[in-house]
Formats: sequence, structure tokens, C-alpha cells
Amino acid sequence: MAKYKEFSGKMAVGLFVEGHYLHVVCLAKQGNQLKLVDGQMVKMSKTMETVHVQKEIFSDGGAEDIADLSDAMNGGNGSGDMPDETFSITEKDVGNYDNIEVLQRVLFQYPSNKFQMGIAISEPQIYYMYFGTDWGLQGEKLKKRVIEEVSRERNALEMHTPDAIYNTKLGDGRLMAIVRESEVNVINSLQYLQSENRKVLPKISFVESAETALVNLVNANYFFNEQDLTIIVYLGNEYSRLTFLQGHEIYNISYIIGAGLDSENITHTIYSRILLEQDNLNLPQVQNIILTGEAYQVNLKEFLQEKLSEDIAIDYLKLPNLDVEDEEIDISKYAVAIGSAWRTAADKEPFKYDVDLLPHTFRESQKRFKLGLIGWLLLFALPAVSFLTTVKVIEQRTQLTELLSQQETVQQELNYLQDIEAKLIEKRKVLDNYQKAFGVVDEMSVGIERWNKFLYKLSQNQDKVGRIWITDVIKGKENDVLLKGYSVYKDRIPLLSNAMSSGDLNSVLVQKIRERTVYQFEMNSQLPTE
Repeated sequence: MAKYKEFSGKMAVGLFVEGHYLHVVCLAKQGNQLKLVDGQMVKMSKTMETVHVQKEIFSDGGAEDIADLSDAMNGGNGSGDMPDETFSITEKDVGNYDNIEVLQRVLFQYPSNKFQMGIAISEPQIYYMYFGTDWGLQGEKLKKRVIEEVSRERNALEMHTPDAIYNTKLGDGRLMAIVRESEVNVINSLQYLQSENRKVLPKISFVESAETALVNLVNANYFFNEQDLTIIVYLGNEYSRLTFLQGHEIYNISYIIGAGLDSENITHTIYSRILLEQDNLNLPQVQNIILTGEAYQVNLKEFLQEKLSEDIAIDYLKLPNLDVEDEEIDISKYAVAIGSAWRTAADKEPFKYDVDLLPHTFRESQKRFKLGLIGWLLLFALPAVSFLTTVKVIEQRTQLTELLSQQETVQQELNYLQDIEAKLIEKRKVLDNYQKAFGVVDEMSVGIERWNKFLYKLSQNQDKVGRIWITDVIKGKENDVLLKGYSVYKDRIPLLSNAMSSGDLNSVLVQKIRERTVYQFEMNSQLPTE
């Protein structure tokens, strides 16, 4: 690794998983300059999208196999150190080596404490969905609605998590969602390596789609007018795809072409797909076509120049803002990995899609405890702070003891006053009873003279009539009085009624009391006026 010592600036690694192929590119940044350190394309033993991490990955004689793999990747020098060229781009077929062993040899050649990594993935780990409206929503509300629509469209048993979806508005007003379908298997493999080798993994800054990595890379090295239409053609080892730009913004990402470099008619397939997408999208004249991936291997530039208009600028990807010492190297085949590394190294770009599908749980697990300058100052100040805190606690405890003593005294006074208050309440109740009694007496005194006159008159008339007695005297409404009683002689009842002023006889009933006939009567009378 001697060659990395000359790069004292920030290092960034871009990793792209394309089926059986692993693309790895390392860039170094010093100031505003980006320099290509090296790049590799390794054919895996299994497709990374389907590989499962196993507990036993080393077979018998595994140490010799790793040594052979190391020699293969290091150009056969057998030393275990990288050669001293400024950069190298290699392509190796590792045969039956396990994917995890490949990752170990490819990534652990870099000093993990000096670089960060960005990962690009393609279908089937991600897919794109388009919506004709944004439902008038923005921000978190829009993302929540997109999650609902995606989950409903895919008939998912569980709702997608927010970290698995990125949405953006397209040039024609549609809404595009980039969806991570499952876990990122390469991250699972890296975590397994970390647990087995007890090595610190480089920080993974983000997970993005291969197409947005290409768009960010093109935007960082090209300038387009707002109405210019550009097609980015990616011809990979296992698949191909077209990405349409209007100006520097994504206009459309076509459906994946399930054919790559090994397809006999891949040039005709891409040409046909360009024409088909132009018709479907009703696009005007295209100004630029940028070729990436393995397009150079099939002379796609010359083929399209023969088929398409001369007004279209067709060329392989150029990166004028990247320092590459060997100009003969076809860097376009590593465009996706370079795009992820570029975004990792270059924080600020005018046209950049910040797609991040990194699982939230993994992002949280990457956070490490670090002490900066302020942290160290606080650490050294901790003893003094502890001493001052102890003194302060003692002072507070003394004050608390005094306050508790004062509280006890005040509580005793409060109890004494509460006893007095309870006695006072009892006396007030007695006083209230007296006042009520006086009120009753006052009420009874009202109209007492009238009742005296009435009862005196009733008594006089009863004696005068004779043989009659009164059982009830009932006060009615206003001055009315109801009289009830008995008489031995029936003719005495009218005499009493006439003797009482305004007396009206209501009823006379015959009853027997002790085998003797008596007459029960009811009559109305009135109290005399004052």
C-alpha cells in the first residue's frame, strides 16, 4: 500500500454491484482536485443480489487460496503490497473464490481509516415507479403517500420504510420513486467480514441507484442548456439501460434491457430502444448521447453515428475534471463506480441527486464515539467540575436541612391554626342553628293575630252549636282554611258552617263509631282580614 501514502487528502471508494461483477474505484481529493487512484472490476462467483452470508467460508487450504487471490489482484508480485504506480485499473475473474473473500481482498487493501465509501446498486435490488401526480403534497407527507402507493402497487405484506424510498419530480411533472426492494447484500457481507476479522469498516456514506450515480457524474463534468436533451447509455456486462436528461435534470429512466456485452445484437437493441423511447416520450431532437460501461468494446459510438442524425453529438464519457495520468484508459466502463466515489469525495456539486437508500439501522451502527477538541477540554475539566459540583451539593444539602427545619416549625404553627379553625367552624355551625331557629320563630309570628282570632271564633261557635268536635284545621291557599270533624247530630253541621264566616260545606259522610251513627264533615272557611 505504499502508493497511497502520497495522497494525504480525502480518499473515496465507489462500489457498484452489477450481477456477477463488482466494480471498485478509488479517488483521492486534495483541495479541489480529484485524482484517480485505481479501479478494479472483479467477476464474482455468485450474483451478489442472491448471495447469502455463510458462517463457514474458508475451505481446507483457504489460506493458500487467499494468497493466490492476493497475487492475482496485485499483479502476481506475491508481496501482498500494491504496486507503486499512481493508479491501476484491472479486470479479474476470480473463478470459484467466495464473494466474501473477494470483498476482503478488494476492499481491505485500502486504509479503512482514510476513506469513505459510496455504494451503487441496480435491479433487482432497486426499481423505479412513476406517478402522474404529487397529490398536492410536499416533504414528509408526500413521502408517506408515496410509501403507501408503492406498498399497495407491489402488494407488500409490510409497508416500506422511509429509508428505502427516494422520490423526485421529473421534468414533465411526473413523480419518480426510487425504491430499495430489500436489504443491501453487499453491506451484509461487509458486516460479516468485520465480525470475523475484527477490522474497522470504512464509513459507508450512502447507497444509491446506478442511474443516479451516472447522472451525478455526467452533471459534474458536462454543461447542458436547460432545453438540451441528453441520453446516457449504459452498456453493462449483464444489462443495459437508457437515462434521459433535460438540461441537468432526469427526464426519464427507461426499463432495463436484459442484455449486456455478451449479447450478439446489443448494438441494434440499444439503437431500437433509443427510437422506441423517443416515440413513447414524444421527444424532440436529441442533442447529446453519452456512452458509458462497455460501449467501447462493441464500437457503439461508430454504430450509432451511422444510424442517427449527424446533429447529435455522440461520444464516450469524458471526465475533464478528473485527473487521469494514462489518457488511453477507457474510464467510461467504470463510470457507475466513479460516480459513487465522486459524490463521496465532492460534497458540493451544483447538480446532484442526493439519493440515499442506506438502511437506517446500519447508519446508526456506524456512528462512533469521538472526542474533538472541545470534548478533550471537557474531559480534562471533569475533575474540577466534579469537585465544584461536590462542594455545591454540600452547600445545597446544608440549605436543604435548614429549610426542612423551618418547614417543621411552620407545620406546627399550621396545625395549631388548623385546630383553632376547626373549633371556629363548630361554633359557626351552632350560631347558624340559632339563626335558623330565630327565623322559624319570626315566620311563625307572621299572621299569628289572625289565627288567634280565627281559632277563638271557631272555639266559640263550636261551644255554641254543641255536640260537634273538630279533628283537623288545614291551611290552604292564601286565606283559605279546611276544617274536618265529626258531629253526633246532622243538623248541627250546617249551623257551624253558617256561624263561620264564608263557610262552605264540602261533604258529609255517615259513619259508625262504637255502634253509634256519627257524621264526618269537611267545610271551607277563611281567616279574618287584619
